[in-house]
Amino acid sequence: MTSTKNIMTAAVVSTALACLLTSGSILFYLHHTTLESHKKELTHLVLSSASLIKAAARLLPRDATGGPSPSDARLLQAASAIVNQSGGALTDFGDTGEFTLAERQNQDMVFLMRFRQDRMSSDSHIPFNNHLAEPMKHALAGETGTIIGPDYSGRIVVAAYTGLGSSIGLVAKMDLSEIEAPFYRIAVVAGLACLAAICLSAFVVQTRLGPLSKQMKEKIAELAAKDEALARSEQYYKDLFENNSAIKLLIDKATGSIIDANSAAEAFYGFPRETLLKKTIYDFNTMEEYAVNASMENAATSRNRHFDFTHKTAHGLRHVEVYSGKVESSFGTRLFSIIHDVTDKVEAWRNLMESERRYRTTFELSQVGIAHISLNGSWISVNQALCRLLGYERHELMQKSVTDVVFPEDRESLLALNHDLVFGPPGGCGVKRRYRAKNGQEIHAMLNAALVRDFADHPEYLIHVISDVTDLEKSRALLVQNNAKLQTAMHRLDEFAFIVSHDLREPLRGLSNYAQMLAEEYGSSLNDDARDMLETMVKLARRQEDMIMAVLHYSRVNNAEFTPGSVDLEHALDIALADLASLLERYPTTIRRNNRLPVVVGDEALLVEVFKNLIANAIKFNNKSERWVEVDGMHAESGAFVAMFGERGSGVAVLVRDNGFGIDPEFQETIFGFFKRLHGKEEYGGGSGLGLTIVKRIVERHGGRVGLLSEPGHGSTFYFTLPE
Repeated sequence: MTSTKNIMTAAVVSTALACLLTSGSILFYLHHTTLESHKKELTHLVLSSASLIKAAARLLPRDATGGPSPSDARLLQAASAIVNQSGGALTDFGDTGEFTLAERQNQDMVFLMRFRQDRMSSDSHIPFNNHLAEPMKHALAGETGTIIGPDYSGRIVVAAYTGLGSSIGLVAKMDLSEIEAPFYRIAVVAGLACLAAICLSAFVVQTRLGPLSKQMKEKIAELAAKDEALARSEQYYKDLFENNSAIKLLIDKATGSIIDANSAAEAFYGFPRETLLKKTIYDFNTMEEYAVNASMENAATSRNRHFDFTHKTAHGLRHVEVYSGKVESSFGTRLFSIIHDVTDKVEAWRNLMESERRYRTTFELSQVGIAHISLNGSWISVNQALCRLLGYERHELMQKSVTDVVFPEDRESLLALNHDLVFGPPGGCGVKRRYRAKNGQEIHAMLNAALVRDFADHPEYLIHVISDVTDLEKSRALLVQNNAKLQTAMHRLDEFAFIVSHDLREPLRGLSNYAQMLAEEYGSSLNDDARDMLETMVKLARRQEDMIMAVLHYSRVNNAEFTPGSVDLEHALDIALADLASLLERYPTTIRRNNRLPVVVGDEALLVEVFKNLIANAIKFNNKSERWVEVDGMHAESGAFVAMFGERGSGVAVLVRDNGFGIDPEFQETIFGFFKRLHGKEEYGGGSGLGLTIVKRIVERHGGRVGLLSEPGHGSTFYFTLPE
């Protein structure tokens, strides 16, 4: 009901406003036109009168000046005659139309005729700076024009003015109130007409709109509901499109132009929304334009709504998954696209495929047998190497169980192994097992087994890696046999060396003894040459005996049982120095021990032998007044070792330095050979020439190596390396 009343009121008010606006516009137009018409007529009248006055003034007798132009006096005389003849009245300009004539005298305006309104007498004076007589002020200033303003009496008039000469003004005017009077009457009539129209419209609205009020109310309610639904739809669109973390685009199917994009699209593509709306989908999709058009056609016809693309962004190429559907509008077909960045998922999938490829390549190309075994003991997969090892085709082997190819005596232990892997503590194991090939051949193998668990940490399947060690077992058995034979041969060689050395030493002792007896019994009767010969025979016999003992010692060192254990090299050095006490007493030498020597794995007795030989050589082969020997240790991988010897070793290195003679480079390669000496046999304490040979052999038995750094006249540095 209220809405109906509002509609009726609005209709009446609209009618009233229409009437008022229409009548007002008409009145304004008529008023403006009338004023302009009066201004033109007054202007024409005043200008024609001025022309008449000037013409009449020329007919009057000239004054003393005699100039061609009429003087102000003749103009004033002519104007007074013409204006007074009409009585100042303007025909056709109502009751208030009249001429006024005035002369400027100093600062006053002097009106020169009686006025139609009879408010002022002739020769009336009005100050020039007074607010009255605005038209005459302009005329006396020599101007020509029209004005609406106060006249000499203060009434508002419409006037036309012009100047006559230098000090005379002529004005034709009419009261504004007389011009506007007809319009006031018309306005009253128009107001009454509008009131009648308002009453009539109210009557029509009341009588005609009533029956339609129910329909209008229903229509208004329907429109309000549609507006509310549209507002909800717009808000839903805003929530669905804009306030969403998913990337969304609205695309024109015909042109590929991007119609709308949400903030997630701005962040993904790296462009502000204004820039995105200037682009097309072709700017981002890496496919050819025809392929993009085909995809949009499929989306529009619902043949396919899911696509995988690669899009170009400001940050680089990204893999996307697109779901697109058709949206029809008055502007044409649009495609609403939801875009998901799946770059990480694609990269992960590619990495997974690459990992699977590498795994499959490793599985198939491996030279050892690999099998995946279910928890019930059946094959899941086997590689080609295992098929070759057991002599089966892949499909043949897959039809058998694991225990079918295991040697009968090893089946129970294999089942127990698998059980322990599944139910025991985590970890793999490596054991030897025997397998039965298709041709019945017994195969010795090293089995490395492990359990694979799923993501829930439940046992999933077993991995068996099977390496054929049949040839290795045969070689090992042969090696054991050969070692036994070698030990027997070495034992016999030791016995032979002992017997040979004993048997060789006996004649030498006899020869030496008889030579000494000859010297003692018959030395006085022999000449000097004979006695020298006997002494030489004794020395040679003793030297030969020393060489035999050295060879025997080398044989014992070389063939001695190697018993490795933890050896403190500091303790081994102490033992060696104690054994060399008599030599140190004979040749006083300073022993320097720098860094503490480490603990290694080796045979202590043999390592003591190494120290004794190296230190004894350093003491003997030295003619300095102050002899010194320095023992030091370092890592063979250290930079100091590499800088000193020009190579990188492994394990620990023991260095023995001295300030002796030094060794010429040409002999440094051969110094470790049998019976190699750089001095005379009797010089510097003699010796067999096997000391460094024994050192090299002992170090090699420990898995190390020996070397030296020497410069003639500046001493030598011998080193040997040992595993840690």
